[in-house]
Amino acid sequence: MGFWKTITIEGRPKFWDKPNARWKLGPLGDEALIEFHATQADYDEVNADPDTVELTFSQARALSESWGDTLWVYPTAAELYGIGYCSVSDLRDRGITPEMATNDELRMAIQRAKEIIDAFCNRNFWRREAQYFLDGEGTPSIFLDDRPIIAVLALKVDGDILHPYEYKVYGDSGYIKLVRGIFPEGPQNVEVFGQFGFAVIPSEVRRASLELSIDALREIKTEIDLAEAASNSTRNAVGLKRAKIEDISVEFEYPRSVTADTRRVTTGSQLVDSMLLKFRKDMDITVV
Repeated sequence: MGFWKTITIEGRPKFWDKPNARWKLGPLGDEALIEFHATQADYDEVNADPDTVELTFSQARALSESWGDTLWVYPTAAELYGIGYCSVSDLRDRGITPEMATNDELRMAIQRAKEIIDAFCNRNFWRREAQYFLDGEGTPSIFLDDRPIIAVLALKVDGDILHPYEYKVYGDSGYIKLVRGIFPEGPQNVEVFGQFGFAVIPSEVRRASLELSIDALREIKTEIDLAEAASNSTRNAVGLKRAKIEDISVEFEYPRSVTADTRRVTTGSQLVDSMLLKFRKDMDITVV
Protein backbone atom coordinates (compact mmCIF):
# COMPACT_ATOMS: atom_id res chain seq x y z
CA MET A 1 0.00 0.00 0.00
CA GLY A 2 1.36 3.42 -0.94
CA PHE A 3 0.32 7.07 -0.73
CA TRP A 4 0.84 9.82 -3.28
CA LYS A 5 -0.15 13.42 -3.85
CA THR A 6 -1.04 14.12 -7.46
CA ILE A 7 -3.05 16.39 -9.74
CA THR A 8 -6.60 15.75 -10.93
CA ILE A 9 -7.86 15.49 -14.48
CA GLU A 10 -11.60 15.94 -15.06
CA GLY A 11 -12.31 15.48 -11.37
CA ARG A 12 -10.24 12.33 -10.85
CA PRO A 13 -6.61 11.98 -9.81
CA LYS A 14 -3.98 10.45 -11.98
CA PHE A 15 -3.70 6.68 -11.45
CA TRP A 16 -7.26 6.43 -10.10
CA ASP A 17 -7.67 3.02 -11.75
CA LYS A 18 -4.81 1.32 -9.91
CA PRO A 19 -5.64 -1.80 -7.82
CA ASN A 20 -7.83 -1.01 -4.76
CA ALA A 21 -7.37 2.72 -5.29
CA ARG A 22 -9.16 5.35 -3.24
CA TRP A 23 -8.59 9.08 -3.08
CA LYS A 24 -9.44 12.30 -1.30
CA LEU A 25 -9.72 15.56 -3.21
CA GLY A 26 -8.06 18.75 -2.01
CA PRO A 27 -10.12 21.85 -1.10
CA LEU A 28 -9.88 23.28 -4.63
CA GLY A 29 -10.36 19.97 -6.38
CA ASP A 30 -7.20 20.35 -8.44
CA GLU A 31 -5.09 17.92 -6.42
CA ALA A 32 -5.69 14.70 -4.56
CA LEU A 33 -4.28 12.29 -2.04
CA ILE A 34 -4.41 8.78 -3.53
CA GLU A 35 -3.78 5.40 -1.96
CA PHE A 36 -3.57 2.01 -3.67
CA HIS A 37 -1.89 -1.39 -3.65
CA ALA A 38 1.11 -1.13 -5.91
CA THR A 39 3.32 -3.63 -7.67
CA GLN A 40 6.92 -2.71 -8.38
CA ALA A 41 5.87 -1.74 -11.90
CA ASP A 42 3.18 0.55 -10.43
CA TYR A 43 5.71 2.18 -8.09
CA ASP A 44 8.12 2.80 -10.95
CA GLU A 45 5.37 4.26 -13.16
CA VAL A 46 3.86 6.52 -10.49
CA ASN A 47 7.14 7.74 -9.02
CA ALA A 48 8.39 8.65 -12.50
CA ASP A 49 5.39 10.94 -13.02
CA PRO A 50 6.38 14.63 -12.66
CA ASP A 51 2.97 15.60 -11.23
CA THR A 52 3.01 12.96 -8.49
CA VAL A 53 4.90 12.81 -5.19
CA GLU A 54 5.11 9.77 -2.92
CA LEU A 55 4.21 10.37 0.75
CA THR A 56 4.93 8.51 3.94
CA PHE A 57 1.99 7.38 6.07
CA SER A 58 2.56 10.27 8.48
CA GLN A 59 2.70 12.79 5.64
CA ALA A 60 -0.45 11.37 4.07
CA ARG A 61 -2.34 11.47 7.38
CA ALA A 62 -1.26 15.06 8.04
CA LEU A 63 -2.32 16.11 4.54
CA SER A 64 -5.66 14.31 4.89
CA GLU A 65 -6.36 16.01 8.22
CA SER A 66 -5.44 19.41 6.80
CA TRP A 67 -8.06 18.93 4.07
CA GLY A 68 -10.82 18.45 6.63
CA ASP A 69 -13.74 16.02 6.52
CA THR A 70 -13.65 15.29 2.81
CA LEU A 71 -14.71 11.68 2.25
CA TRP A 72 -12.53 9.12 0.56
CA VAL A 73 -13.72 8.30 -2.93
CA TYR A 74 -13.60 4.87 -4.56
CA PRO A 75 -13.90 4.20 -8.29
CA THR A 76 -17.04 2.30 -9.15
CA ALA A 77 -16.83 -1.08 -10.79
CA ALA A 78 -18.66 0.44 -13.73
CA GLU A 79 -15.79 2.90 -14.16
CA LEU A 80 -13.23 0.12 -13.95
CA TYR A 81 -14.94 -2.55 -16.03
CA GLY A 82 -17.44 -0.68 -18.19
CA ILE A 83 -20.84 -2.32 -18.57
CA GLY A 84 -20.04 -5.74 -17.09
CA TYR A 85 -17.71 -7.75 -14.89
CA CYS A 86 -14.98 -8.08 -17.49
CA SER A 87 -13.72 -5.78 -20.21
CA VAL A 88 -13.34 -5.79 -23.97
CA SER A 89 -9.58 -6.03 -23.51
CA ASP A 90 -10.08 -9.13 -21.32
CA LEU A 91 -11.88 -10.82 -24.21
CA ARG A 92 -9.24 -9.65 -26.66
CA ASP A 93 -6.66 -11.27 -24.41
CA ARG A 94 -8.60 -14.52 -24.83
CA GLY A 95 -7.80 -14.37 -28.52
CA ILE A 96 -10.97 -12.82 -29.92
CA THR A 97 -9.72 -10.60 -32.72
CA PRO A 98 -11.58 -7.66 -34.31
CA GLU A 99 -12.19 -9.89 -37.33
CA MET A 100 -14.09 -12.34 -35.09
CA ALA A 101 -16.16 -9.73 -33.23
CA THR A 102 -16.32 -5.96 -33.09
CA ASN A 103 -15.98 -3.99 -29.85
CA ASP A 104 -19.71 -3.23 -29.91
CA GLU A 105 -20.51 -6.93 -30.22
CA LEU A 106 -18.20 -7.72 -27.32
CA ARG A 107 -19.83 -5.01 -25.16
CA MET A 108 -23.24 -6.50 -25.92
CA ALA A 109 -21.95 -9.93 -24.92
CA ILE A 110 -20.42 -8.60 -21.70
CA GLN A 111 -23.64 -6.85 -20.74
CA ARG A 112 -25.67 -10.00 -21.42
CA ALA A 113 -23.26 -12.03 -19.29
CA LYS A 114 -23.70 -9.56 -16.43
CA GLU A 115 -27.47 -9.89 -16.62
CA ILE A 116 -27.19 -13.69 -16.41
CA ILE A 117 -24.78 -13.53 -13.45
CA ASP A 118 -26.90 -11.01 -11.56
CA ALA A 119 -30.04 -13.10 -12.12
CA PHE A 120 -28.36 -16.32 -11.01
CA CYS A 121 -26.73 -14.79 -7.90
CA ASN A 122 -29.64 -12.41 -7.17
CA ARG A 123 -27.17 -9.60 -6.50
CA ASN A 124 -25.18 -6.83 -8.14
CA PHE A 125 -21.43 -7.12 -7.64
CA TRP A 126 -20.58 -3.51 -8.40
CA ARG A 127 -19.57 -1.16 -5.60
CA ARG A 128 -22.49 1.16 -4.96
CA GLU A 129 -23.89 3.52 -2.36
CA ALA A 130 -27.26 2.66 -0.83
CA GLN A 131 -29.49 3.69 2.06
CA TYR A 132 -31.53 1.25 4.13
CA PHE A 133 -34.14 1.68 6.85
CA LEU A 134 -34.23 -1.29 9.23
CA ASP A 135 -36.31 -2.33 12.22
CA GLY A 136 -34.52 -2.21 15.56
CA GLU A 137 -35.06 -5.47 17.45
CA GLY A 138 -33.64 -4.72 20.89
CA THR A 139 -30.35 -6.48 20.14
CA PRO A 140 -26.72 -5.24 19.96
CA SER A 141 -26.45 -6.15 16.28
CA ILE A 142 -28.40 -5.39 13.15
CA PHE A 143 -28.12 -7.43 9.97
CA LEU A 144 -28.36 -6.24 6.37
CA ASP A 145 -29.36 -8.43 3.45
CA ASP A 146 -27.04 -6.45 1.19
CA ARG A 147 -23.59 -7.85 1.80
CA PRO A 148 -20.69 -7.53 1.86
CA ILE A 149 -20.62 -4.09 3.45
CA ILE A 150 -17.64 -2.10 2.20
CA ALA A 151 -18.09 0.89 4.49
CA VAL A 152 -20.76 2.51 6.66
CA LEU A 153 -20.78 6.22 5.88
CA ALA A 154 -23.58 7.15 8.27
CA LEU A 155 -25.55 5.28 10.93
CA LYS A 156 -28.59 6.79 12.64
CA VAL A 157 -30.73 5.38 15.43
CA ASP A 158 -34.03 7.15 16.11
CA GLY A 159 -32.66 10.07 14.09
CA ASP A 160 -29.43 10.42 16.11
CA ILE A 161 -26.11 9.99 14.31
CA LEU A 162 -23.73 7.47 15.87
CA HIS A 163 -19.98 8.05 15.73
CA PRO A 164 -17.85 5.33 14.11
CA TYR A 165 -16.23 4.45 17.44
CA GLU A 166 -19.66 3.49 18.79
CA TYR A 167 -20.06 0.50 16.50
CA LYS A 168 -18.15 -2.14 14.56
CA VAL A 169 -18.83 -3.23 11.01
CA TYR A 170 -18.49 -6.89 10.05
CA GLY A 171 -18.45 -6.42 6.31
CA ASP A 172 -18.34 -9.97 4.95
CA SER A 173 -20.99 -11.17 7.39
CA GLY A 174 -23.18 -8.14 6.69
CA TYR A 175 -23.93 -6.81 10.15
CA ILE A 176 -23.23 -3.88 12.45
CA LYS A 177 -22.66 -4.36 16.19
CA LEU A 178 -22.83 -1.63 18.80
CA VAL A 179 -19.87 -1.38 21.18
CA ARG A 180 -22.33 -0.70 23.98
CA GLY A 181 -26.09 -0.92 24.27
CA ILE A 182 -28.71 -2.19 21.84
CA PHE A 183 -30.66 -1.04 18.82
CA PRO A 184 -34.02 -0.07 20.39
CA GLU A 185 -37.09 -1.80 19.06
CA GLY A 186 -39.03 0.18 16.48
CA PRO A 187 -40.20 0.16 12.87
CA GLN A 188 -37.48 1.37 10.50
CA ASN A 189 -35.80 3.38 13.25
CA VAL A 190 -32.29 2.42 12.14
CA GLU A 191 -30.91 4.18 9.07
CA VAL A 192 -27.77 2.89 7.36
CA PHE A 193 -26.06 4.74 4.53
CA GLY A 194 -22.99 3.08 3.13
CA GLN A 195 -21.08 1.40 0.34
CA PHE A 196 -22.03 -2.13 -0.56
CA GLY A 197 -20.90 -4.75 -3.02
CA PHE A 198 -17.31 -5.60 -3.81
CA ALA A 199 -14.39 -3.19 -3.82
CA VAL A 200 -12.80 -5.49 -6.38
CA ILE A 201 -14.83 -7.83 -8.58
CA PRO A 202 -14.10 -11.37 -7.31
CA SER A 203 -11.88 -13.41 -9.61
CA GLU A 204 -14.55 -16.12 -9.92
CA VAL A 205 -17.08 -13.56 -11.14
CA ARG A 206 -14.65 -12.12 -13.67
CA ARG A 207 -13.88 -15.58 -14.99
CA ALA A 208 -17.60 -16.42 -15.14
CA SER A 209 -18.19 -13.18 -17.03
CA LEU A 210 -15.52 -14.12 -19.56
CA GLU A 211 -16.99 -17.58 -20.10
CA LEU A 212 -20.57 -16.31 -20.41
CA SER A 213 -19.53 -13.41 -22.65
CA ILE A 214 -17.97 -15.86 -25.08
CA ASP A 215 -21.16 -17.91 -24.81
CA ALA A 216 -23.29 -14.82 -25.48
CA LEU A 217 -21.49 -14.19 -28.74
CA ARG A 218 -23.36 -17.19 -30.14
CA GLU A 219 -26.54 -15.12 -29.94
CA ILE A 220 -24.91 -12.07 -31.46
CA LYS A 221 -22.75 -13.52 -34.20
CA THR A 222 -24.20 -15.46 -37.10
CA GLU A 223 -21.05 -17.54 -37.74
CA ILE A 224 -21.86 -20.16 -35.10
CA ASP A 225 -21.74 -23.92 -35.26
CA LEU A 226 -25.18 -25.20 -34.19
CA ALA A 227 -24.66 -28.78 -35.33
CA GLU A 228 -25.46 -30.20 -31.88
CA ALA A 229 -28.18 -27.68 -30.98
CA ALA A 230 -31.72 -28.84 -30.29
CA SER A 231 -33.04 -25.81 -32.19
CA ASN A 232 -31.85 -23.41 -34.88
CA SER A 233 -33.00 -20.53 -32.66
CA THR A 234 -30.01 -19.50 -30.55
CA ARG A 235 -32.27 -17.60 -28.18
CA ASN A 236 -33.93 -20.87 -27.10
CA ALA A 237 -31.03 -23.24 -27.78
CA VAL A 238 -30.74 -24.37 -24.17
CA GLY A 239 -29.67 -27.83 -25.30
CA LEU A 240 -26.65 -26.46 -27.13
CA LYS A 241 -23.59 -28.59 -26.32
CA ARG A 242 -20.91 -26.69 -28.21
CA ALA A 243 -20.73 -23.20 -29.71
CA LYS A 244 -17.95 -22.25 -32.07
CA ILE A 245 -17.01 -18.74 -33.10
CA GLU A 246 -14.43 -19.28 -35.80
CA ASP A 247 -11.56 -20.90 -33.86
CA ILE A 248 -13.04 -20.27 -30.40
CA SER A 249 -14.97 -23.26 -29.09
CA VAL A 250 -16.83 -23.41 -25.76
CA GLU A 251 -18.35 -26.55 -24.22
CA PHE A 252 -21.63 -26.43 -22.30
CA GLU A 253 -23.47 -28.93 -20.11
CA TYR A 254 -27.07 -28.57 -19.04
CA PRO A 255 -29.31 -30.51 -16.65
CA ARG A 256 -32.13 -32.15 -18.60
CA SER A 257 -34.74 -30.10 -16.72
CA VAL A 258 -33.30 -26.73 -17.73
CA THR A 259 -35.38 -24.50 -19.98
CA ALA A 260 -34.83 -21.05 -21.42
CA ASP A 261 -36.82 -19.49 -18.56
CA THR A 262 -34.77 -20.83 -15.63
CA ARG A 263 -31.73 -18.60 -15.57
CA ARG A 264 -31.99 -18.33 -11.78
CA VAL A 265 -31.61 -22.11 -11.64
CA THR A 266 -28.57 -22.18 -13.89
CA THR A 267 -26.44 -19.84 -15.94
CA GLY A 268 -26.47 -22.44 -18.70
CA SER A 269 -23.03 -23.74 -17.78
CA GLN A 270 -22.41 -26.13 -14.89
CA LEU A 271 -18.82 -24.89 -14.70
CA VAL A 272 -19.97 -21.27 -14.30
CA ASP A 273 -22.68 -22.35 -11.83
CA SER A 274 -20.02 -23.93 -9.63
CA MET A 275 -17.92 -20.73 -9.76
CA LEU A 276 -20.82 -18.55 -8.67
CA LEU A 277 -22.68 -20.78 -6.23
CA LYS A 278 -21.01 -19.34 -3.12
CA PHE A 279 -22.09 -15.82 -4.14
CA ARG A 280 -25.75 -16.70 -4.61
CA LYS A 281 -28.16 -14.79 -2.39
CA ASP A 282 -31.65 -16.12 -1.78
CA MET A 283 -33.29 -13.04 -0.28
CA ASP A 284 -34.44 -10.02 -2.26
CA ILE A 285 -33.71 -6.56 -0.82
CA THR A 286 -35.12 -3.14 -1.57
CA VAL A 287 -32.87 -0.12 -1.95
CA VAL A 288 -34.34 3.29 -1.11
